[in-house]
Amino acid sequence: MRRRAGRSSWDWAGLRANCDGPDEYGKVLLFADELIIDDADATVVFVFPRCSECGGVVDETAQQVDPIASMQKIFGQDGLLREPPHLSASFGEGPMTQGQYHTLVRKAFLRLLQQAGFSAETSESIDRDEVFLKIALGCESEHLAILAESFHYPMPIVGSARKINDDGDLVPAYVVFSRGQEDLFELFNDKDEIRMIYRWISARVNLDEMVSQGIMVSHFPAAKYHSMVKLTREWSGLRYVFCVASRGNLETIRGY
Repeated sequence: MRRRAGRSSWDWAGLRANCDGPDEYGKVLLFADELIIDDADATVVFVFPRCSECGGVVDETAQQVDPIASMQKIFGQDGLLREPPHLSASFGEGPMTQGQYHTLVRKAFLRLLQQAGFSAETSESIDRDEVFLKIALGCESEHLAILAESFHYPMPIVGSARKINDDGDLVPAYVVFSRGQEDLFELFNDKDEIRMIYRWISARVNLDEMVSQGIMVSHFPAAKYHSMVKLTREWSGLRYVFCVASRGNLETIRGY
């Protein structure tokens, strides 16, 4: 969790976070001071470096070696380039700087997310050398339901449908999700959203290659402040130290 937060539109190729709303503060276990809550109710966070002039590590003026081949490693699948619209035309002729290359790759990455219906916010790190792109679809969104159906994603059935697993425990019965029968299924949760987001992105973008090339620093599932507060109150408070965890407790922490 960072102390600086901000919102931005999709047009932020330079990765400059723009703050335009009041800050929300909250307390975290073991921290005495209040912190700004900037999770934006995101599901996945991507961390991008900024240019050296801003305190980051990207040398904007350095020449990018073979930018087309480098981009193919990111947006290719088994060596085949999956080009976002008008991507190749953006290269032009002549040398390309790292600043231009990073901007081009970020634009292509953002265009993919935007076209898929992701919501997004950005915020700066406390020392302003990195920018956090925080994305989500929403557990109740139609976009997530479409992904679930296309992935043949298994979901638990509502009600008393149960089966015995290999450990002898009574667990929910799972069947492949269908949008025409939503009422038969439990609601999507954060785990489902994280899994499907990563599955969708991984089919289109090589995130490891983006990290390897220095375009992205890291990526991770987001911790949501209000969920953490609820978990602390109901499960991890000091008063529960000597209490034996129930199966409900285990399912709660497993979800986290």
